[in-house]
Order: sequence, then C-alpha cells, then structure tokens
Amino acid sequence: MPLLPLLQQTVHPRAARYTESLIKHSATPAAVWRLSLEYAVPNAGPETLILKRIQPEFPADPGFPDRERHFYACVLPHLDIPHAQIYFADLHPDTQERLILMEDLTAHHLPPPSRPWTQAEGECMARAYARLHGVGQIGNPANTDWLLPRHETRLDAEMLGKMTCELIRQNVWEPIPGLDGLIARTVDAAQTFTHLPTTLLHNDVYPPNVALPPTLTDDAILLDWEMASYGLPEMDLGFMFLQPYRAHQYLEKARVLEAYWAARLAREGAIPSCEEREIRQFYADAVWGLWLVPVAHKMAAHPFPPGSVVADYWQSMFGVLEGHLRGLCGRVLL
Repeated sequence: MPLLPLLQQTVHPRAARYTESLIKHSATPAAVWRLSLEYAVPNAGPETLILKRIQPEFPADPGFPDRERHFYACVLPHLDIPHAQIYFADLHPDTQERLILMEDLTAHHLPPPSRPWTQAEGECMARAYARLHGVGQIGNPANTDWLLPRHETRLDAEMLGKMTCELIRQNVWEPIPGLDGLIARTVDAAQTFTHLPTTLLHNDVYPPNVALPPTLTDDAILLDWEMASYGLPEMDLGFMFLQPYRAHQYLEKARVLEAYWAARLAREGAIPSCEEREIRQFYADAVWGLWLVPVAHKMAAHPFPPGSVVADYWQSMFGVLEGHLRGLCGRVLL
C-alpha cells in the first residue's frame, strides 16, 4: 500500500489500510479517487478522503501538472473562502508522483453533469463566485506565471476564422451568420477590456466542481483548481452558461447575475453600472466562446474513442458551443 506511510504522516498515524475507487476522469492527465480508510483504533480519523493523481506532462498546457498544488500552497491560505481541508498537495516523497489529498465533502452535494441545476443552486454558485472575486483581486499578475494564461491570448482573428470555417466544412457546425464580425469586434474590444482590473478565476464551473451545501443559502465550495487563472470576474459567470450537458438550461441568467452582483455590492459597497455590467458580460461570453473554438477544432480533428468520457462530453459540447456563438452573433453590444 504505497500511500499508507503518507496517510500516516498527513492524516493520522494510526491509519492501517485503505481502498481506492475511481470517481472522476477527464481529458486532462489527472484522475480523482475516493479513498476509504481503516484505522488501528476506531474513529481515529476521516472515513473517506479524496485523492487526485496528476501526470507530469500535458503538452497542451505546460503549467497544468503543478498549477493546482501551487494554488493550494501559495494562494488558498490568503483567501477568505470556504474550502475543503487539504492534507497534502505536493510531490510524493518517494515516487515523486503529483498528489492532492483532501477532505471528502460528504455533507455537500455534487450533482452529476447531466442533471440540470435548479435556480436556487445557480444563485448559490453565483454567490460563491462573488466571494471569490471580492477577495481574489490581482493587482499585478506578473508574479503568478503558473496560472493559466488569460483567455484573450487566443484571440487571433485569422486563426479563429480558419478554424470555424473548417468546423463548418466538416459539418460539425452549420454556418453561423455574423461570426466573422463577432470575432473582429471581440478582438478589438480586448484592447480595452484587458486593461481593466483583474481577479482570480476558478475557471472551471461544472457540476462535479462545485460542492453545494445542504442549505442553499449557505456557501458553496469551489473544487478543482487546475484551470485557475486571472481576468475579468465575468468569465467565471459566463462559463456557468456553457455547460456541455446543458446543466444551465433551466437557469434564468438575469437572476443568477443579479444574485452575484447583489452579493458583490453587499461585500464591497460598489459595483459597475447596469449598462457596464451588461457590456462586460457580453464581452466575457464572447471571449469564452472564441477561446473554446481551438479546443473544438482539435477535438473534431482528433476525436477520442466513441463512448469515452471525453468523446461524450464533446459530442454534446459541439452543439452547446455552436448555439452559444449563434446567440452572441444575434446581438451587437461591442
């Protein structure tokens, strides 16, 4: 049992044995397991823990293997947000395997990706992001090179135009009237929006990544920080409405945004005007949609095996992303 000495050092010295069960796997080189623990004496420590194993290489994102453990070591201790207890987030002292060992939030609820969120759940998540963005404002992100680069780094009009044309030519998407104009306007707008104050972004809202409390007026807990980045706070809000299995389909977006900004106002005393919020959110929604185009292009060119988790994800996500871009092209706010 190669983990047992580590469990004895970080969780409880009387840990005697454990079993593992895989609970999450994704396109990234990481997998999440639930550990069931037994102790030499009854009730010595937690019955279950969550273990994340991260592979050392990911060419698509060189910073990925170490990003989450850096977040837990360097950032989380300074954030006033609810979080799972972290027992270990580092390299295994013997195997050098990248491991994260954390509390299993058994009192919270993580709905499956295919189950739509309720309005109350959506507003609960929005308040969690309001708290994060209020305490995570970054004045100078130059010292956080390990974070995922800003989404705007993919705003290359020529590249995006070619990729969307190929997706249409391959019959992944139908033609999207106005898409070239949306790309051009978003690229131009980035020159202004990238100079606005930034905040820490979770960047990965997804049903298994947000632990919902038993009482939805309490705080949700954000999990899985492997995509942590910085940028406009509206980016986290925008991704709530880009869910691959349409978990967002019953959410009233205006009410979710209202809950978010009401929480920001209560905590900080001032928020942007209604008009400014609308324009900023449209920009964030556009950036998210265009940021995902290269990923969609890659998945169409090099699909995962049918029936795999990633193949099923993108089989749904192609349609969600197409609809998202089509809806944005029907509005001109930039």
